[in-house]
Order: sequence, then structure tokens, then C-alpha cells
Amino acid sequence: MNTEPAVYLSRLLLFIWLDRKQTFMLKTALRNLVSNAIKFTNNGGEININAKVNSADVTISVSDNGIGIPSENLTKLFDISEVLTTLGTAKETGTGLGLLLCKEFVEKHGGKIWVESKVGKGSDFKFALPISAEAIYRNEVKFGQSDGCSSPGCFCFA
Repeated sequence: MNTEPAVYLSRLLLFIWLDRKQTFMLKTALRNLVSNAIKFTNNGGEININAKVNSADVTISVSDNGIGIPSENLTKLFDISEVLTTLGTAKETGTGLGLLLCKEFVEKHGGKIWVESKVGKGSDFKFALPISAEAIYRNEVKFGQSDGCSSPGCFCFA
């Protein structure tokens, strides 16, 4: 019997080369979204992490089949004047500041963050970061296999 949510990563491998500060901020944002998905997904649930790339941006999504968020709270999640906290499925507590940090970090990189959610069905948090053909040409964004993206300046989605 599975007692923890299962976490699945997309098959797309995407590597974005950033400086250390950028890497820290984006890894922190992704870690917070995954942590929240685990916190609000019941035992045996599923969490999926995906990356999609088009010519303008890369969109990272962390989706779950957890408890979901009431529609009246969706607009409050990223609003500093509306700090919102909710107990997790195992009664975990939080400060309500994690998503505000995610928003700040993503926007600092010219991106945007949003959520789609239905109570009882789960949530899908997404953030998009702009990329350019020049970045791909300069190998700042790579697709395919790598050495595991062990470089401290590499932000890796596997």
C-alpha cells in the first residue's frame, strides 16, 4: 500500500544555464511548488512535474490530484496583502509566504506564475520563463541528454 504521493517527471529533458543566484531562485521556486503539492496531496495521490518549450518560453508545471483550492482563494495566493495559510493533508502548517517568494523569483526572471485548481480534483501550478533563439544558439538552453546537469550553474528539468 502506497503511503506517500508518487512524484512523476516528464520525459523531456531541459537544461537552462544560469548564474548561481538565478539557479538558486528558480530551484527554490520549483522546490516550493513540489513541496506544496506533496503537502496537499493525499497518501497514494500523484504529482506530475512537466516542462514544455516553445519559441518564446519554457513553461514548468507542477500538478497534483490533491485537495484543490477554492476558487475564491486563487486570486489571493500570489497577493502579498492577502497572506493565506491552509493546513496540509497531514495537518502540516505553513507561513503562506512560499508562493509569494515563487512569484517574486519567477517575475525577477521576466516570467509569470499562475494556478488552475478545482476543489477535490487538484491543482496545477505553472510558471513560464522567456527564452530566445539566441539563448538556444548560445547553448544557454539545451535539449536532450546531459551528464546529469551536475554543474552549479545548471537548472535542470528531467
